Amino acid sequence: YRAEGSPEAAGLENPFPDVSAGQYYTDAVIWAAEHKIVLGYASGGFGPDDNITREQMAAILYRYEQYAEKAPADTQESRAFADGGSIGDYAKEAVAKLVTQGIIAGKPNNRFDPRGSATRAEFAAVLHRFTEAVKEDAADVA
Repeated sequence: YRAEGSPEAAGLENPFPDVSAGQYYTDAVIWAAEHKIVLGYASGGFGPDDNITREQMAAILYRYEQYAEKAPADTQESRAFADGGSIGDYAKEAVAKLVTQGIIAGKPNNRFDPRGSATRAEFAAVLHRFTEAVKEDAADVA
């Protein structure tokens, strides 16, 4: 949302009953939902106070890449994680692509830990790698 200049969300419908008006994240969530970057839970909620899982983090970043047309080039080989069968169907393509882009990595013992919570440090590292890769791709084009 901020990478896109914090666009206006007024007039967009809030699809999530658990996202209250006036919160610091409200406009960002509504904007991201409008652009299919965040989809929420099957129950219809968003879970603004929930921890984010590693597979959710991957899915959201991958959807943003597609929306913004800012997909970094592949720099890594594909990888089959020991717990790859545990990655939710909605996130399999996202995890695979972010791995080949060098944006996200696994954990020790060749695990991805899809339903494990992403720490703030992990998320910061993923965002840093993404922004650096996008910058490098833009420099290569220029």
